[in-house]
Amino acid sequence: MPPDAPQPCKSSAVLLSGGVDSAACAHLLAAQGYTVRGVFVDFGQPARELEAAAVSRLSHLLGIETTTLRAQSPNGFGTGELVGRNAFLLTAAILLGRVHHCLQTT
Repeated sequence: MPPDAPQPCKSSAVLLSGGVDSAACAHLLAAQGYTVRGVFVDFGQPARELEAAAVSRLSHLLGIETTTLRAQSPNGFGTGELVGRNAFLLTAAILLGRVHHCLQTT
């Protein structure tokens, strides 16, 4: 890459569940020099309190900022499969990551 070429963006948004997969992803990106922003989504899942506590510990350990998004419905989500959950989670992380990046670069 020529010296005057724009540098690639070194920031990322990582969905954190408190589990090993998201923890490893955040750690790997941070170790590679990325500015990592954690995103935790509370949509009323039964394990949300345990997940939120694990995300808080992970954020502290890695020294990253984490945003918690809360989604709710007047009817509640119930238990079991939440149709469209993964699409919702990815969209939330992408939008939050883009907004955060725009705020840093303006």
